[in-house]
Amino acid sequence: MFFKKKCPSCGSKNPRDATTCASCGAPFELRQAEGQIAIEDYDEAIRLNPKDAVAYFNRGNAYYSLNKKERAIEDYDKAIRLNPQFADAYHNRGTTYCDLGQFERAIKDYDQVIHLDPKDTVAYNSRGNAYKLQGKKVETIADFEKFITLTDNPQWVEIARQQIEELSK
Repeated sequence: MFFKKKCPSCGSKNPRDATTCASCGAPFELRQAEGQIAIEDYDEAIRLNPKDAVAYFNRGNAYYSLNKKERAIEDYDKAIRLNPQFADAYHNRGTTYCDLGQFERAIKDYDQVIHLDPKDTVAYNSRGNAYKLQGKKVETIADFEKFITLTDNPQWVEIARQQIEELSK
């Protein structure tokens, strides 16, 4: 497998055909034509197997990359209905809600990710950022502190510490 795609969020290297970062779950931007082709491919996969939660999730990521966030949420919803344990679908739906300014809904999704996987570092960071956007300093600091205890990425630790320091002033 060739690693060609660098995540703009965390800097991790990913396979060139990745639609989301393997490390942090951030969806990759697709060029318009690629995104539309991906959607058509996932439409076909869903037609062949309408109970494939991963196909809905991936099509949601393609819609997200094309800035069709409401459509992305619809597909994440369907993926979650088909597989209520699908933590990545909750996370990406939470990220999409956050982008839309729907922070309480985003936080509920991040809560669910943490319920499903209490050691999901990215969920703590994402929920902390949602709290930060709401101005909830105590909750933000708590999530960033938990994030620090779970991650082994020194760059992320430093960024989280800087944010905690800024919030503590």
